Amino acid sequence: MKVWILRNFLEVFNWYCVLVPVVMIYAAKRTRKERRRNIETVMGKQRCGEEGADYYFSLLHNHWQLQDRA
Repeated sequence: MKVWILRNFLEVFNWYCVLVPVVMIYAAKRTRKERRRNIETVMGKQRCGEEGADYYFSLLHNHWQLQDRA
């Protein structure tokens, strides 16, 4: 009985030692890919000038609103 319990414990422990690092590596790779994709999206917008254009037009809009109030 003790041998059976010990053998089962070792088998579960061996799977745990293999499975946990594999899951952690998979999660780290997935997170890194997701971050890289987000960074590339932001860099693409900056390259195309979308963010700069949005900022410029929001400044113009705010300026026009201030002039209308005055």
